[in-house]
Amino acid sequence: MKKLLTLTAVVAMLAAPATAVQKCVALTPENLSCSIDESFVDVGMESDWRVNCTNNGKTIVVHGVTMCSNGWLGENRVTNGQLYVSPGTGCFCRIISPAVSKWVSAFKFSVTDSEMEDAWRCTDSCAYQCAYEFVNDQTFRQAMLSSL
Repeated sequence: MKKLLTLTAVVAMLAAPATAVQKCVALTPENLSCSIDESFVDVGMESDWRVNCTNNGKTIVVHGVTMCSNGWLGENRVTNGQLYVSPGTGCFCRIISPAVSKWVSAFKFSVTDSEMEDAWRCTDSCAYQCAYEFVNDQTFRQAMLSSL
């Protein structure tokens, strides 16, 4: 009897449909109206950014992270999904919520006499730059959303 119950339980678990949570989020670049969440994006060594978007009457919070790297690709270029961690002047952005995007190049800080100074300036301002580009640059926003 015990073996029969165990066998029944195993068969029931194997036969049960596997379900996953799926969340649909309408992020069509043409219909989005976004603004920077100033309380969240603060210039000063922050790597997170957040913008509030409205799409067909629904509010969507887009949360992202940044990284500075020397692997500059040119503006609004989507990476192959990898980004090498190295101090640099290229500001890269990625959406982490409501979905995860690939890294997209946003801005390259100008080169001055000190390479370390440039890398620090990139790290200091990259989060705000990502939020600003997402809100104001349709091409950048399209690159971000097309890589989801």
